[in-house]
Amino acid sequence: MSNIGSARGMCTKHMLKLIATIAVTLTIAALGIVSASPPVPPPNQTSLVETTVDIECHGTVTEDESFEWIYTTHDLSDNNLSLFEHLAQIQYEENMDAVEGFTQFTKGFTADGQNAPNLAVDMRIGYVGDDSSAISWLDNTENVGMQIVTEGYGGSGWWMIFPGWQRIPLGNPNSVGAGLRFEYVDGRGDDCAALCPWAQGVFIPPTNELVSAGSQLEMVDIVSATTKTSVTTTESPRLHHEIAATGIAGYGEYVNSVLGGAGARDGPYGVGTASAGMKVSAMEGANYEAWLRFEYPLASTLTYDEMTTANGRWDFSKVMTYEAQIPEVNIPRQYHVFHQPA
Repeated sequence: MSNIGSARGMCTKHMLKLIATIAVTLTIAALGIVSASPPVPPPNQTSLVETTVDIECHGTVTEDESFEWIYTTHDLSDNNLSLFEHLAQIQYEENMDAVEGFTQFTKGFTADGQNAPNLAVDMRIGYVGDDSSAISWLDNTENVGMQIVTEGYGGSGWWMIFPGWQRIPLGNPNSVGAGLRFEYVDGRGDDCAALCPWAQGVFIPPTNELVSAGSQLEMVDIVSATTKTSVTTTESPRLHHEIAATGIAGYGEYVNSVLGGAGARDGPYGVGTASAGMKVSAMEGANYEAWLRFEYPLASTLTYDEMTTANGRWDFSKVMTYEAQIPEVNIPRQYHVFHQPA
C-alpha cells in the first residue's frame, strides 16, 4: 500500500503543475422586439418542497437529488398546445460521491410552485483527501434546466375560433367559415407592468425555449466550493447557475488535529478537474400582427453552447444566467435588484 501511495503521489506531483485562475461571467438576455417566452402562471394548487442537509464526515459521503416540475395553463394530459396555452418545465439533479476523505457538506433546496424563484438551491462542499488512502477523491455533478413552450397569444378581445384551433380576430375579412365559435380571451399578463398604456393588446408570438446549465468537480483531491442555482417560470423566465471553487489553505492542519494526525492534503488551490457550461436553444414564430393565421412561420432561432474546464491546480469561478424580458413591456425586469440565489 505504501508503494501505491508513493506512486500516486509522484503522479499527482508530476501532472498537476498547472495553476489556473478562471473567472467567467455570462449573461444571456433575450431582447428581441417581443421575443422571449412570457411567464407561465402557476396552477391553482401548487406544492412547496424544502430540504436542508448538514454533514461532517471522515469516510465516505454520497448524495443524490432530482426534481422535475411540468405544468401548463390548459391540459397537461393531451399532446397538443391549445389556444394561447403556455407550458413550463423545471429540472434539477445533483450527485456527489466523496470517497475516503474528510467532508463538510451543507445544502438548502427549495421548490416553490407559487413564489419566485420557483427553484432555489444553495450548496457548499469542503473536501480534503486522506493521505492514508490510495482511493480518496470527490466527484460532484449538478445540472439545472428550464423549458417554456407557448402557443402565443394576441391580446384581449373576442376571437373567432375555427375548427382545428385556427384563430382570427373579429373584423378580419377572412373570418367567414363553417363551424366557428366565439371566445373571449384576456390577453393581459398577470404582471403589473402589463398595465403600461403602450402595452395594451400586445401580440406575443409562439416560442420554444430550452435552457440548461451545470457544473462538475471530478477526481478532486482538495476543494472548497459553493454553487447557487435558481429558476423562475411563474414570473419573467430566468435560469441562473454559478460555481466558485478553490483550495483550503491550512485545512490539512485542521483535519490532522481532528483526526489525530491521520494525514491530509493541504493547499490554497483546488486540485483535480473543474468544469461548468451552459446551453441555450430558442425558437420564435412570426408575430400575429403580421400573419394572423395558424401555421406560425418560424421567424427566429438562437443557439448557444459553451463549456469551461480547468485541470490541475485552480481557482475556478463561473456565473451563468439566462434572463427573458417582460414581453408586455419589452424591457428586462427591474425588480429584484438581488435575486435569491443571486
